[in-house]
Amino acid sequence: MMNLKQFPQSTRLQYALYLEDEWVLILKFRSGGLYSYSRISPSVWEKLTTAPSPGTYFSAHVVNRYYTVRMDVEKTRTTRTRKSAAEVTKESRADPAARQAARTHNAKKN
Repeated sequence: MMNLKQFPQSTRLQYALYLEDEWVLILKFRSGGLYSYSRISPSVWEKLTTAPSPGTYFSAHVVNRYYTVRMDVEKTRTTRTRKSAAEVTKESRADPAARQAARTHNAKKN
């Protein structure tokens, strides 16, 4: 069974998804992070979703106590890195559009 709980009043948590058959908790944070926590018992889920402050309960009873996986991999993949001059030059030889990009890149650099 899958359970979903939104936390409109929480400043830290946006929503939680609990996969009861697998004992997996997935939390979406207001900061944008998406994390999965393993071996979360139904009683922990119940206490989290009924706590006066779900963020405080999470900090006290879940953080650093369960196996955690960061799930928002797309955020990591879209991180931009600066290209070296050699990479820009190599690309510009292969593609006319890249040549113009390299000229613009070099002009900004100087």
